[in-house]
Amino acid sequence: MATERYKQGVTELLAILDDEKNKMYTDMIPEKLMDFFRSKTSKTYQFHYDSSKELKDIPLKSETKNLLAMLYLNYWCENQEEKKSYMQLLKQNEIKYSETVQNTTKTLEEILAENKNQEVISTPTSQDNNLISEISNSIVPSLKEESFFRKMINKIRSFFHFREI
Repeated sequence: MATERYKQGVTELLAILDDEKNKMYTDMIPEKLMDFFRSKTSKTYQFHYDSSKELKDIPLKSETKNLLAMLYLNYWCENQEEKKSYMQLLKQNEIKYSETVQNTTKTLEEILAENKNQEVISTPTSQDNNLISEISNSIVPSLKEESFFRKMINKIRSFFHFREI
């Protein structure tokens, strides 16, 4: 089953491919694949492709970019050499991305070390606890356990359709 983001990506892809400027690229894609894409579009997502802008200047979903990369690799590369150089470019981008993620991700130890240097919030005093209790008692109605005797009376009353006490 396709996720909504994937369906939105397919919707964007088809909007790009349906543009008259891109007809030559659309003709290179098998009709069966185009039919598959058409069956996976989002019914609610609207995307308007502006052909006056370059593709790199249009904010596209990552799913759309991945689909375009797959189409380029499988259908639009003119020869094996172009495919190889494109695969190298994809690998280099993956390496750059993973290095960026590694550099920006903090380890648990680093976060704990930073938190040690910060001021510790004081623990609540008894006065604070009393205030919290008062507020919670006024907001949340207290649920008292009904006694056995009261349950029996209410059950008998319910048989005779009297209001419970």
